Order: sequence, then C-alpha cells, then structure tokens
Amino acid sequence: MVVKVEVHNDGEQWCARAIGADLLTCAPTLDELMVEVKDAAACHYHDPVQAGQTST
Repeated sequence: MVVKVEVHNDGEQWCARAIGADLLTCAPTLDELMVEVKDAAACHYHDPVQAGQTST
C-alpha cells in the first residue's frame, strides 16, 4: 500500500497529512513520524503493515 503524505515541521514537532485520506499524525522526530504514519494508515485501511516491509 502506498500512502502519500505532506510533511511539515511547526518548530516543535513533525506532522504528516495524507493526500486523499483523512489521516493526520505528529511526532517529535521524522523517524517517529514514519512509525506514526504507518500505524495510522494500518488503522485507517485495516491493513497492518508487516514488519520489515519497505515504506515509500
């Protein structure tokens, strides 16, 4: 599954908003943000991301 997101930093944390889906999540680092995006997408689409899968 590919979920395209727009990412921005508000000076305190990183936020990602999905394009074409109702997903928004924030985290203190980019690495943590990617984990949050994967988790939000898995919950939204009911399609758990497998450990070790490559995200784009």
